[in-house]
Amino acid sequence: MNADIAGLYQTELGNNLVAACHDQSVHYIEPLQTYIRDCLGIDPDKYVNSGVLVMNCLAMRDEGFVDKFLQLLSTYQFNSIAPDQDYLNEICSGRIKLLDPRWDAMPNDFDPEMTGPYLIHYNLSYKPWHFEEVKYGSYFWQVAKETPFYKDLQKQLAAFSDQDRKEELAKMQSMVDMVCKNLHDPQNWFHVKREIKVTL
Repeated sequence: MNADIAGLYQTELGNNLVAACHDQSVHYIEPLQTYIRDCLGIDPDKYVNSGVLVMNCLAMRDEGFVDKFLQLLSTYQFNSIAPDQDYLNEICSGRIKLLDPRWDAMPNDFDPEMTGPYLIHYNLSYKPWHFEEVKYGSYFWQVAKETPFYKDLQKQLAAFSDQDRKEELAKMQSMVDMVCKNLHDPQNWFHVKREIKVTL
């Protein structure tokens, strides 16, 4: 955290249910773009990451967000790649305010490092306690030095083997492999939305 979180709290939501940042971590991965567009039926440019949220709790309670979520969860068995994120994007579709991307700076292999990120989200395999030279890793280690866990984190990085790293990177391939399975699933979000309204 490199900024006062009060800036998030002061976000004007209006009629929106949540505010979040565009998911930059999937922006350049074509199979995941296909998943968002063809399995979820969402414009990939409007798909947000659920790592940092400002929630309109009053509207969510008044409009039955939890009831809608539980109804969908108990009725359909969506084979989601990112379940929490997919449900959020689907139920709140059309009522999501985009935040400044510095509130959810995500390391990836494509975008240059942001200047002055407010909050860094070490998602997917981009974890500086597992991999050397992770984008924004210097911020993590700078803060880690101020905690009693610094030496333990260094040991964790040193103990994380090449095999561990290989397995961690394979998780991304598993996500990509799920796309083909989802494309032909008659109960994916895209098909279900033809039958029922999933948004609030």
